[in-house]
Amino acid sequence: MIQTIGHRAAGILRAAQKDLAYQITVAHWDFYRAFREWMARIATVDAFFIGLFHGVDRILIPYHFDGNDLDEEPGSMPIFSGGVSEWVRDNLRTYRYAFDNGNVLNRSMRFGDLARASADVLVAPLIRAPSETLEVFGVASIQTYTPHAYTEEHVAAFEWLCSVVARLLTREEEDRRSAEVLGEHSMLLPDDVIAAVVRDLGLMRRRIDGILNRPVITDREYREALERLGAETARLQAETAELVLHAHRAADDRFRSLTRREQEVALLLVKELSNAEIAAELQLSERTVKIHVGNILRKYTAKQRASVITEVRRYLD
Repeated sequence: MIQTIGHRAAGILRAAQKDLAYQITVAHWDFYRAFREWMARIATVDAFFIGLFHGVDRILIPYHFDGNDLDEEPGSMPIFSGGVSEWVRDNLRTYRYAFDNGNVLNRSMRFGDLARASADVLVAPLIRAPSETLEVFGVASIQTYTPHAYTEEHVAAFEWLCSVVARLLTREEEDRRSAEVLGEHSMLLPDDVIAAVVRDLGLMRRRIDGILNRPVITDREYREALERLGAETARLQAETAELVLHAHRAADDRFRSLTRREQEVALLLVKELSNAEIAAELQLSERTVKIHVGNILRKYTAKQRASVITEVRRYLD
């Protein structure tokens, strides 16, 4: 790969690595936008998206560019059977339009300008690292309407930049989990997501009030203020979408951290069975069930079983 990437592209990638390490501390929307802008200095990027796998059958798109990143809203969509996202996840490597003249791509939901045909596309895996086994947790894609545009250097540069993005996202997730172990963060539930959204909307409303309460404002100032609010809205949408994804992933991780027997007990807790009823159902002693419940509460960093019941019911039912 080092031989494939030329001197100019290598310089851009080094600068990109430093900038992305900063941008991820600001906001993910800015991080993804910077990712796209740095790649556009090396190759033509007419359309771009980031996708994060949500379970086995859905993918969250927190950032999508098609000439204007404020026109595309983040959202979750199904993973199409035989489509490009599934192909990349199953094959653990980059999909190139040149492989099959876009046949796999055409089995997916189209992105970019729907009035124009994709002429060259790269879809690269985001691989969690370090990991005992390769785990693709998302994909990134660049697209152009110019045929045969992406060279071997472009492929190598895009894959290298994707590995940087994947490492930064993985490290951020590991830091978050470490903080949770120390009790710095409680379980993230939908109510927490709503609270975060309400807080950010309050900040946005105060900015709007500040604009409206100005005695004099020029058309240019008004337009610039609206553009800033548009960017803030896009950031809020992306961050909220990822908060929801994190809540689901955190719930899955916590449930998988339970032993098989603890999972059985947790599922019976959701049915609001007493310890005695759980003991009878699983043919255990009440003392053993009480120990399992205590372990579950500890792993969920919860003081009451109602908190565990709420999370398991919302995410695992």
